[in-house]
Amino acid sequence: MSYESFYGMKETPFFNIPDERYFFSYPQNERAIFKIIHALKRRMGLSVVTAGIGTGKTMLSRKILEMLNNEFFETSLIVMVHNQVDPLWFLRKLVVQFGGDPATTDKMSLLNLLYKQLMSVSARGKIPVVMVDEANMIQNKEFFEEIRGLLNFEHKTGKLINFVFFGLPELRENLRMDMPLTQRIATAIELRPMDEKTTIQYMRHRLIVAGAKRMMFDQDSILMIYKYSGGIPRLINTIADNALLEGFIEKSEVITNRIINNTLIDLGMITTAR
Repeated sequence: MSYESFYGMKETPFFNIPDERYFFSYPQNERAIFKIIHALKRRMGLSVVTAGIGTGKTMLSRKILEMLNNEFFETSLIVMVHNQVDPLWFLRKLVVQFGGDPATTDKMSLLNLLYKQLMSVSARGKIPVVMVDEANMIQNKEFFEEIRGLLNFEHKTGKLINFVFFGLPELRENLRMDMPLTQRIATAIELRPMDEKTTIQYMRHRLIVAGAKRMMFDQDSILMIYKYSGGIPRLINTIADNALLEGFIEKSEVITNRIINNTLIDLGMITTAR
């Protein structure tokens, strides 16, 4: 038997993967979505979302990507996996994202091809959008200068290409390498950890999506999770998942603060009982 079946759930509620089904809507991220889509609909060019580690920027990016998958937008997602990428690689990636074949490595040829692709997308009545996750990995001025150059591609209705950057807080500082690009940011959003009330709602939401028929965490245990997670979703998930496993091992129907305490010790988040 798994802890999921023991607690009457169909699946794992606190798994740290960006599954849109588990997206939790609350005022902070609702505001972020509204501002980003507002900027995109008006072809304003560049939007920036920053957040600390584990605060939910990747989940937000996937939710927005899902929302933009309609007849009004042609959207692609690029995840930056390291900081050694160069502008030419990015141009070739953009050409591929919009359905082209970058047979050439000549920069001007790639720019001409991309421009034609973007014009074709716009002619079909769609808005081209490129979402860049882990954009804090961009750490050279030449890359930002290339982004600024691409924002010079314009249509009578606005920018021909629109970017949404998601990254850690240092992304804001990195963008300052090219101050003219910083001045072109249409909207900037900073995600913060959740407060106590929102943390409780977040946990209930994920349990319901997983098929739970009851709240198996008592009030004290939830408050303890909030205290030691600081309202950061990734840490909430980690503590809650391990606590459910601990509760299952003990065959406890209720997750108490004693179980949370033992979980925190095992995770190395505290060293002694509290």
